[in-house]
Amino acid sequence: MRPITYTALATLLILALTGCQTTPQAAQPTTAALPTLTAPASFELPAAYRVEDVSRTDLRREVTVDCQACEPCRLGCWDPSPCRNRYLDVTGSFLPNVGIGGGGGFIFKRTPKADYALELHATWQFLDDETFADDGNPEADDWYQIRAGMKIISTPKARRHLTGRFGAVWIQANGAPNILDRPGDYYGIYGAIGFETDLTPQISVGPELALMLVTGDDEFKVETPVPQLNWHFIYWMGARGDRCLTRVPYGEIYVGAAASLSPGVGGGIEFGQVFARSSLATWSLELMAGGQDTTQDLFFDQDGEYAQIRGGVKAAFQPCSCCGHFTARAGATWLRSTATNDFLTQTGDYVGVYVGAGYEWDIGNRFTTGPELALNAVAREGSSDIDFLPQLHWHFILKL
Repeated sequence: MRPITYTALATLLILALTGCQTTPQAAQPTTAALPTLTAPASFELPAAYRVEDVSRTDLRREVTVDCQACEPCRLGCWDPSPCRNRYLDVTGSFLPNVGIGGGGGFIFKRTPKADYALELHATWQFLDDETFADDGNPEADDWYQIRAGMKIISTPKARRHLTGRFGAVWIQANGAPNILDRPGDYYGIYGAIGFETDLTPQISVGPELALMLVTGDDEFKVETPVPQLNWHFIYWMGARGDRCLTRVPYGEIYVGAAASLSPGVGGGIEFGQVFARSSLATWSLELMAGGQDTTQDLFFDQDGEYAQIRGGVKAAFQPCSCCGHFTARAGATWLRSTATNDFLTQTGDYVGVYVGAGYEWDIGNRFTTGPELALNAVAREGSSDIDFLPQLHWHFILKL
Protein backbone atom coordinates (compact mmCIF):
# COMPACT_ATOMS: atom_id res chain seq x y z
CA MET A 1 0.00 0.00 0.00
CA ARG A 2 1.27 3.39 -1.03
CA PRO A 3 1.73 5.79 1.85
CA ILE A 4 -0.78 8.65 2.13
CA THR A 5 0.88 11.95 1.53
CA TYR A 6 0.34 14.96 3.77
CA THR A 7 -1.39 16.80 0.88
CA ALA A 8 -3.96 14.02 0.42
CA LEU A 9 -4.61 13.87 4.19
CA ALA A 10 -5.27 17.61 4.40
CA THR A 11 -7.68 17.38 1.45
CA LEU A 12 -9.72 14.61 3.12
CA LEU A 13 -9.91 16.59 6.36
CA ILE A 14 -11.22 19.70 4.61
CA LEU A 15 -13.86 17.68 2.77
CA ALA A 16 -15.05 16.07 6.01
CA LEU A 17 -15.41 19.42 7.82
CA THR A 18 -17.25 21.18 4.98
CA GLY A 19 -19.56 18.27 4.18
CA CYS A 20 -18.68 18.52 0.49
CA GLN A 21 -18.40 15.49 -1.82
CA THR A 22 -16.28 14.92 -4.90
CA THR A 23 -19.28 14.93 -7.29
CA PRO A 24 -21.49 17.97 -8.07
CA GLN A 25 -24.72 15.96 -7.66
CA ALA A 26 -23.88 14.99 -4.06
CA ALA A 27 -23.08 18.56 -3.13
CA GLN A 28 -26.76 19.58 -3.40
CA PRO A 29 -28.51 19.24 -0.01
CA THR A 30 -31.62 17.10 0.30
CA THR A 31 -34.51 18.94 1.97
CA ALA A 32 -37.34 16.47 1.58
CA ALA A 33 -36.64 14.56 4.82
CA LEU A 34 -35.76 17.56 7.00
CA PRO A 35 -38.39 19.73 8.77
CA THR A 36 -38.49 23.42 8.11
CA LEU A 37 -37.77 25.47 11.28
CA THR A 38 -38.95 29.06 11.51
CA ALA A 39 -38.24 31.41 14.44
CA PRO A 40 -41.40 32.77 16.14
CA ALA A 41 -41.98 36.47 15.92
CA SER A 42 -42.67 36.70 19.70
CA PHE A 43 -43.01 34.50 22.77
CA GLU A 44 -45.19 35.03 25.88
CA LEU A 45 -45.47 33.16 29.15
CA PRO A 46 -48.93 31.99 30.22
CA ALA A 47 -50.74 34.50 32.41
CA ALA A 48 -50.35 32.32 35.50
CA TYR A 49 -46.56 32.58 35.22
CA ARG A 50 -46.27 36.17 34.09
CA VAL A 51 -44.70 38.66 36.52
CA GLU A 52 -44.95 42.35 35.73
CA ASP A 53 -43.60 45.31 37.69
CA VAL A 54 -42.86 43.48 40.93
CA SER A 55 -40.49 45.49 43.10
CA ARG A 56 -38.54 44.33 46.14
CA THR A 57 -40.99 46.12 48.41
CA ASP A 58 -43.95 44.33 46.78
CA LEU A 59 -42.32 40.96 47.31
CA ARG A 60 -41.79 41.81 50.99
CA ARG A 61 -45.41 42.88 51.31
CA GLU A 62 -46.59 39.63 49.71
CA VAL A 63 -44.64 37.58 52.23
CA THR A 64 -46.12 39.62 55.07
CA VAL A 65 -49.68 39.02 53.84
CA ASP A 66 -49.04 35.27 53.63
CA CYS A 67 -47.76 35.29 57.22
CA GLN A 68 -50.86 37.09 58.42
CA ALA A 69 -53.16 34.74 56.54
CA CYS A 70 -51.64 31.61 58.07
CA GLU A 71 -50.03 32.21 61.46
CA PRO A 72 -47.85 29.06 61.62
CA CYS A 73 -45.45 30.59 59.11
CA ARG A 74 -41.85 30.60 60.29
CA LEU A 75 -40.28 33.79 61.56
CA GLY A 76 -37.18 32.93 59.56
CA CYS A 77 -33.57 33.88 60.09
CA TRP A 78 -31.58 37.03 59.55
CA ASP A 79 -28.03 38.28 59.87
CA PRO A 80 -27.75 40.88 62.67
CA SER A 81 -25.35 43.77 62.14
CA PRO A 82 -21.98 43.46 63.93
CA CYS A 83 -22.73 46.91 65.38
CA ARG A 84 -25.79 45.46 67.15
CA ASN A 85 -23.85 44.70 70.31
CA ARG A 86 -25.14 47.12 72.99
CA TYR A 87 -28.63 47.25 74.45
CA LEU A 88 -30.87 48.98 76.97
CA ASP A 89 -33.38 46.90 78.92
CA VAL A 90 -36.68 47.88 80.60
CA THR A 91 -38.61 45.19 82.47
CA GLY A 92 -41.85 44.54 84.24
CA SER A 93 -40.99 42.62 87.41
CA PHE A 94 -43.25 40.28 89.41
CA LEU A 95 -42.50 38.55 92.75
CA PRO A 96 -42.11 38.99 95.59
CA ASN A 97 -43.83 42.35 94.91
CA VAL A 98 -44.69 44.11 91.64
CA GLY A 99 -42.54 46.80 90.02
CA ILE A 100 -40.24 47.79 87.19
CA GLY A 101 -36.57 47.49 86.34
CA GLY A 102 -33.95 48.81 83.98
CA GLY A 103 -30.42 48.17 82.86
CA GLY A 104 -28.27 47.31 79.90
CA GLY A 105 -25.44 45.21 78.57
CA PHE A 106 -23.03 44.56 75.73
CA ILE A 107 -22.02 41.48 73.75
CA PHE A 108 -18.37 40.56 74.26
CA LYS A 109 -18.26 37.30 72.29
CA ARG A 110 -20.07 35.94 69.25
CA THR A 111 -20.18 32.36 67.97
CA PRO A 112 -22.44 30.69 65.37
CA LYS A 113 -24.37 28.97 68.18
CA ALA A 114 -24.64 31.74 70.80
CA ASP A 115 -23.85 35.33 71.76
CA TYR A 116 -22.41 36.15 75.19
CA ALA A 117 -23.10 39.44 76.98
CA LEU A 118 -22.30 41.13 80.28
CA GLU A 119 -25.21 43.03 81.83
CA LEU A 120 -26.21 45.11 84.83
CA HIS A 121 -29.83 45.37 85.96
CA ALA A 122 -31.64 47.20 88.78
CA THR A 123 -35.20 46.50 90.01
CA TRP A 124 -37.63 48.51 92.15
CA GLN A 125 -40.79 46.71 93.31
CA PHE A 126 -43.10 49.21 94.98
CA LEU A 127 -46.51 47.47 94.89
CA ASP A 128 -47.33 44.91 97.58
CA ASP A 129 -50.06 42.29 97.49
CA GLU A 130 -51.85 44.32 100.18
CA THR A 131 -52.35 46.98 97.49
CA PHE A 132 -54.66 44.64 95.57
CA ALA A 133 -56.39 42.89 98.48
CA ASP A 134 -55.87 44.05 102.07
CA ASP A 135 -56.18 41.17 104.52
CA GLY A 136 -55.03 43.17 107.54
CA ASN A 137 -51.44 41.87 107.60
CA PRO A 138 -48.46 44.30 107.69
CA GLU A 139 -47.45 45.61 104.30
CA ALA A 140 -44.22 44.69 102.57
CA ASP A 141 -42.38 47.92 101.86
CA ASP A 142 -40.25 48.68 98.79
CA TRP A 143 -37.99 45.96 97.41
CA TYR A 144 -34.67 47.03 95.82
CA GLN A 145 -32.48 44.70 93.81
CA ILE A 146 -29.31 44.85 91.68
CA ARG A 147 -28.05 42.03 89.47
CA ALA A 148 -24.72 41.78 87.66
CA GLY A 149 -23.82 38.82 85.50
CA MET A 150 -23.76 37.14 82.11
CA LYS A 151 -26.45 36.60 79.50
CA ILE A 152 -26.35 33.85 76.85
CA ILE A 153 -28.42 34.22 73.65
CA SER A 154 -28.81 30.99 71.70
CA THR A 155 -29.09 30.77 67.87
CA PRO A 156 -28.44 34.51 67.34
CA LYS A 157 -29.50 34.42 63.67
CA ALA A 158 -32.97 33.16 64.55
CA ARG A 159 -35.79 35.62 65.20
CA ARG A 160 -36.79 33.72 68.37
CA HIS A 161 -34.16 32.30 70.73
CA LEU A 162 -33.66 30.95 74.23
CA THR A 163 -31.84 33.02 76.83
CA GLY A 164 -29.97 32.16 80.01
CA ARG A 165 -28.74 34.49 82.74
CA PHE A 166 -26.64 34.00 85.88
CA GLY A 167 -24.55 36.10 88.25
CA ALA A 168 -24.53 37.89 91.60
CA VAL A 169 -27.45 39.72 93.24
CA TRP A 170 -27.99 42.21 96.07
CA ILE A 171 -31.41 42.71 97.65
CA GLN A 172 -32.79 45.19 100.17
CA ALA A 173 -36.15 44.09 101.59
CA ASN A 174 -38.10 46.59 103.69
CA GLY A 175 -41.16 46.45 105.90
CA ALA A 176 -42.60 42.97 106.34
CA PRO A 177 -41.18 41.39 103.18
CA ASN A 178 -42.83 38.60 101.26
CA ILE A 179 -41.02 35.23 101.03
CA LEU A 180 -38.03 36.38 103.10
CA ASP A 181 -38.40 36.17 106.88
CA ARG A 182 -37.16 39.61 107.90
CA PRO A 183 -36.17 42.99 106.44
CA GLY A 184 -32.56 43.78 105.67
CA ASP A 185 -29.82 43.41 103.07
CA TYR A 186 -29.23 40.09 101.30
CA TYR A 187 -26.47 38.86 98.99
CA GLY A 188 -26.33 35.81 96.77
CA ILE A 189 -26.54 34.37 93.28
CA TYR A 190 -29.23 34.08 90.64
CA GLY A 191 -30.01 31.99 87.59
CA ALA A 192 -32.70 32.53 84.96
CA ILE A 193 -34.02 30.96 81.77
CA GLY A 194 -36.33 32.51 79.17
CA PHE A 195 -36.82 33.37 75.53
CA GLU A 196 -36.83 36.51 73.38
CA THR A 197 -38.21 37.44 69.96
CA ASP A 198 -36.64 40.01 67.63
CA LEU A 199 -39.69 42.03 66.57
CA THR A 200 -37.48 44.44 64.58
CA PRO A 201 -33.70 44.86 64.25
CA GLN A 202 -33.93 47.33 67.17
CA ILE A 203 -36.58 45.76 69.44
CA SER A 204 -36.57 42.41 71.26
CA VAL A 205 -39.18 41.24 73.78
CA GLY A 206 -39.32 38.21 76.04
CA PRO A 207 -39.88 36.80 79.56
CA GLU A 208 -37.53 35.10 81.99
CA LEU A 209 -38.12 33.02 85.12
CA ALA A 210 -35.38 33.59 87.71
CA LEU A 211 -34.47 31.96 91.00
CA MET A 212 -32.32 33.72 93.62
CA LEU A 213 -30.43 32.08 96.50
CA VAL A 214 -29.45 34.69 99.11
CA THR A 215 -28.15 35.02 102.65
CA GLY A 216 -28.43 37.87 105.14
CA ASP A 217 -25.55 40.18 105.96
CA ASP A 218 -25.65 39.29 109.67
CA GLU A 219 -25.16 35.53 109.30
CA PHE A 220 -24.37 33.06 106.55
CA LYS A 221 -27.63 31.16 106.13
CA VAL A 222 -29.30 30.42 102.82
CA GLU A 223 -32.83 31.80 102.99
CA THR A 224 -35.91 30.54 101.20
CA PRO A 225 -35.26 30.62 97.41
CA VAL A 226 -36.84 33.72 95.87
CA PRO A 227 -38.58 33.21 92.49
CA GLN A 228 -39.10 36.13 90.14
CA LEU A 229 -40.71 36.68 86.73
CA ASN A 230 -39.30 39.49 84.55
CA TRP A 231 -40.58 40.53 81.13
CA HIS A 232 -37.85 42.28 79.12
CA PHE A 233 -38.29 45.03 76.51
CA ILE A 234 -34.89 45.51 74.88
CA TYR A 235 -33.65 48.28 72.60
CA TRP A 236 -30.51 47.46 70.59
CA MET A 237 -28.18 50.38 69.92
CA GLY A 238 -26.24 50.25 66.67
CA ALA A 239 -28.83 48.06 64.94
CA ARG A 240 -29.52 48.80 61.30
CA GLY A 241 -32.84 48.51 59.53
CA ASP A 242 -33.27 45.57 57.18
CA ARG A 243 -35.84 45.92 54.40
CA CYS A 244 -35.82 42.16 53.88
CA LEU A 245 -36.77 41.48 57.54
CA THR A 246 -40.48 40.71 57.32
CA ARG A 247 -42.92 41.81 60.00
CA VAL A 248 -43.69 39.21 62.65
CA PRO A 249 -47.27 37.85 62.42
CA TYR A 250 -49.98 39.73 64.30
CA GLY A 251 -50.31 38.29 67.77
CA GLU A 252 -46.63 37.56 68.40
CA ILE A 253 -47.29 39.67 71.49
CA TYR A 254 -50.78 40.64 72.67
CA VAL A 255 -52.59 42.53 75.41
CA GLY A 256 -56.14 42.20 76.57
CA ALA A 257 -58.82 42.45 79.21
CA ALA A 258 -61.15 39.84 80.66
CA ALA A 259 -64.50 39.89 82.41
CA SER A 260 -64.65 37.31 85.21
CA LEU A 261 -67.48 35.53 87.00
CA SER A 262 -67.06 33.44 90.22
CA PRO A 263 -66.65 33.62 93.06
CA GLY A 264 -67.63 37.27 92.53
CA VAL A 265 -67.96 39.60 89.55
CA GLY A 266 -64.96 41.50 88.20
CA GLY A 267 -62.26 41.54 85.57
CA GLY A 268 -58.57 41.76 84.85
CA ILE A 269 -55.83 42.52 82.36
CA GLU A 270 -53.60 40.09 80.49
CA PHE A 271 -50.42 40.01 78.46
CA GLY A 272 -48.93 37.23 76.37
CA GLN A 273 -46.18 36.33 73.91
CA VAL A 274 -45.91 33.47 71.41
CA PHE A 275 -43.05 31.03 71.89
CA ALA A 276 -43.89 28.38 69.23
CA ARG A 277 -46.04 28.02 66.11
CA SER A 278 -47.09 24.90 64.23
CA SER A 279 -49.89 23.78 61.92
CA LEU A 280 -51.63 22.31 64.99
CA ALA A 281 -51.57 25.28 67.37
CA THR A 282 -50.01 28.59 68.34
CA TRP A 283 -48.39 28.36 71.78
CA SER A 284 -47.88 31.39 74.03
CA LEU A 285 -46.85 32.30 77.56
CA GLU A 286 -49.57 34.35 79.26
CA LEU A 287 -49.94 36.39 82.46
CA MET A 288 -53.28 37.60 83.85
CA ALA A 289 -54.10 39.66 86.98
CA GLY A 290 -57.49 40.78 88.23
CA GLY A 291 -59.90 41.39 91.08
CA GLN A 292 -63.57 40.87 91.86
CA ASP A 293 -66.36 42.46 93.86
CA THR A 294 -67.19 40.17 96.80
CA THR A 295 -70.75 41.22 97.57
CA GLN A 296 -73.22 38.66 98.88
CA ASP A 297 -75.25 38.78 95.68
CA LEU A 298 -73.42 35.80 94.14
CA PHE A 299 -71.36 33.15 95.95
CA PHE A 300 -69.90 35.16 98.83
CA ASP A 301 -71.14 34.90 102.39
CA GLN A 302 -69.93 38.39 103.34
CA ASP A 303 -68.34 41.50 101.90
CA GLY A 304 -64.57 41.59 101.35
CA GLU A 305 -61.83 41.74 98.74
CA TYR A 306 -60.64 39.22 96.16
CA ALA A 307 -57.52 39.32 93.93
CA GLN A 308 -55.93 36.72 91.67
CA ILE A 309 -52.81 36.35 89.51
CA ARG A 310 -52.19 33.46 87.18
CA GLY A 311 -49.48 32.62 84.68
CA GLY A 312 -49.12 29.73 82.28
CA VAL A 313 -49.34 28.43 78.74
CA LYS A 314 -52.07 29.05 76.17
CA ALA A 315 -52.67 26.91 73.08
CA ALA A 316 -54.80 28.34 70.25
CA PHE A 317 -55.74 25.44 67.95
CA GLN A 318 -56.53 25.64 64.21
CA PRO A 319 -54.44 28.80 63.76
CA CYS A 320 -55.23 28.99 60.02
CA SER A 321 -58.98 29.02 60.57
CA CYS A 322 -60.63 32.11 59.14
CA CYS A 323 -63.34 32.26 61.81
CA GLY A 324 -62.10 31.11 65.19
CA HIS A 325 -60.37 28.41 67.15
CA PHE A 326 -60.55 26.37 70.32
CA THR A 327 -58.22 27.33 73.17
CA ALA A 328 -56.68 25.58 76.16
CA ARG A 329 -54.88 27.16 79.12
CA ALA A 330 -52.95 25.74 82.08
CA GLY A 331 -50.54 27.07 84.68
CA ALA A 332 -50.03 28.24 88.27
CA THR A 333 -52.18 30.68 90.22
CA TRP A 334 -52.19 32.72 93.44
CA LEU A 335 -55.33 34.24 94.92
CA ARG A 336 -56.39 36.06 98.07
CA SER A 337 -59.88 36.23 99.47
CA THR A 338 -60.80 38.24 102.56
CA ALA A 339 -64.33 36.81 102.59
CA THR A 340 -65.57 33.23 102.63
CA ASN A 341 -67.68 31.92 99.77
CA ASP A 342 -69.25 28.71 98.49
CA PHE A 343 -65.90 27.43 97.17
CA LEU A 344 -63.28 28.86 99.57
CA THR A 345 -64.35 28.09 103.13
CA GLN A 346 -61.57 30.14 104.77
CA THR A 347 -60.07 33.54 104.15
CA GLY A 348 -56.40 33.96 103.28
CA ASP A 349 -53.87 33.30 100.52
CA TYR A 350 -54.18 30.30 98.22
CA VAL A 351 -51.73 28.81 95.72
CA GLY A 352 -52.31 26.07 93.17
CA VAL A 353 -52.89 25.31 89.50
CA TYR A 354 -55.56 26.04 86.92
CA VAL A 355 -56.81 24.58 83.63
CA GLY A 356 -59.17 26.19 81.16
CA ALA A 357 -60.88 25.49 77.83
CA GLY A 358 -62.69 27.87 75.54
CA TYR A 359 -63.29 29.24 72.08
CA GLU A 360 -62.20 32.54 70.51
CA TRP A 361 -63.47 34.33 67.41
CA ASP A 362 -61.09 36.32 65.20
CA ILE A 363 -62.43 39.77 64.30
CA GLY A 364 -60.07 40.81 61.52
CA ASN A 365 -56.32 40.41 61.89
CA ARG A 366 -55.99 42.31 65.17
CA PHE A 367 -58.85 41.40 67.53
CA THR A 368 -59.93 38.15 69.20
CA THR A 369 -62.69 37.54 71.72
CA GLY A 370 -64.28 34.54 73.37
CA PRO A 371 -65.17 32.68 76.59
CA GLU A 372 -63.09 30.38 78.77
CA LEU A 373 -64.33 27.97 81.45
CA ALA A 374 -61.56 27.48 84.04
CA LEU A 375 -61.10 25.31 87.11
CA ASN A 376 -58.67 26.26 89.91
CA ALA A 377 -57.30 23.63 92.32
CA VAL A 378 -55.79 25.58 95.23
CA ALA A 379 -54.62 25.04 98.79
CA ARG A 380 -54.57 27.63 101.56
CA GLU A 381 -51.07 28.54 102.67
CA GLY A 382 -50.14 26.31 105.58
CA SER A 383 -52.79 23.72 104.69
CA SER A 384 -52.84 20.63 102.48
CA ASP A 385 -56.59 20.65 101.86
CA ILE A 386 -57.50 21.24 98.21
CA ASP A 387 -60.38 23.55 97.25
CA PHE A 388 -61.82 23.72 93.74
CA LEU A 389 -62.93 27.05 92.31
CA PRO A 390 -64.73 27.17 88.91
CA GLN A 391 -64.60 30.43 86.94
CA LEU A 392 -65.93 31.87 83.71
CA HIS A 393 -63.81 34.42 81.81
CA TRP A 394 -64.59 36.34 78.62
CA HIS A 395 -61.40 37.54 76.89
CA PHE A 396 -60.96 40.63 74.70
CA ILE A 397 -57.53 40.45 73.02
CA LEU A 398 -55.63 42.95 70.87
CA LYS A 399 -52.86 41.44 68.74
CA LEU A 400 -49.81 43.70 68.39
